[in-house]
Amino acid sequence: MWNKRRLLLYPLLALIAGSLAMVFIGDPAHWLSTAGLLFDIAGLVQLEVSGVFARIIREYGDEEKWPGGPPSRITREIIDNPDTPIRTGLRNWLFFEGSTGLWFIFMGQLLQLAAVWAA
Repeated sequence: MWNKRRLLLYPLLALIAGSLAMVFIGDPAHWLSTAGLLFDIAGLVQLEVSGVFARIIREYGDEEKWPGGPPSRITREIIDNPDTPIRTGLRNWLFFEGSTGLWFIFMGQLLQLAAVWAA
């Protein structure tokens, strides 16, 4: 199955190879840090592409383990108040969407990469 996120891996791998080559030419500390952070980003992208996160969510969202659905207090939290769709949507995105954490980690890695070069 073709996945657009796969296209991210090839440039990341090229950037990693370039960063490792630059260790011998430029400032080794910057380039090693850059290569390490790019490896982290590539690892996260690869986990998403390979479906690891989807499998984890599928396992814990199994209807056979929770035949009546989640406990009622959790159901109330998910449904919440229909009169506040923006607040409910934001909270659902932050706390119930499986890929949100992945993107937070990804953005953190990008910020760390920027910090390495700003120093």
